[in-house]
Amino acid sequence: MIQPIGKDLYLRAPGDPNYQEGILESNDSIENALQQIRMVLLTRPGEVLGEDLGFNAEKYLFEFEFSSLDDMEKDANAQINEYVLFSKPYQITASGFTMEDIGDPYKVGLGLDIKIDGKSAFATMFDL
Repeated sequence: MIQPIGKDLYLRAPGDPNYQEGILESNDSIENALQQIRMVLLTRPGEVLGEDLGFNAEKYLFEFEFSSLDDMEKDANAQINEYVLFSKPYQITASGFTMEDIGDPYKVGLGLDIKIDGKSAFATMFDL
């Protein structure tokens, strides 16, 4: 079993199905890695800590019809490897997918399936 590599603030919101009331910090390495992944992937470049941190989802929403998902996956994985401290003991991968049925034929839907050591941990979706 992998030992915790440190503590981090507990950032789950009360609306999150896995939210636990009264917790202020976490020493669960997987929980901390998930929190950091969400923060990196849901932050736009330039919002915090300079131009390098953040995933530019809008870029892929407008361009994915003309290219494969490889660039989106490469960018997401690079962000995770560079900025998610708690990812180091694990094999974390982001795999892109399209959403075929999102209820509106004029909307674009893309997603990232995040796997930790080969098991799906969560997916994040972007649409216009």
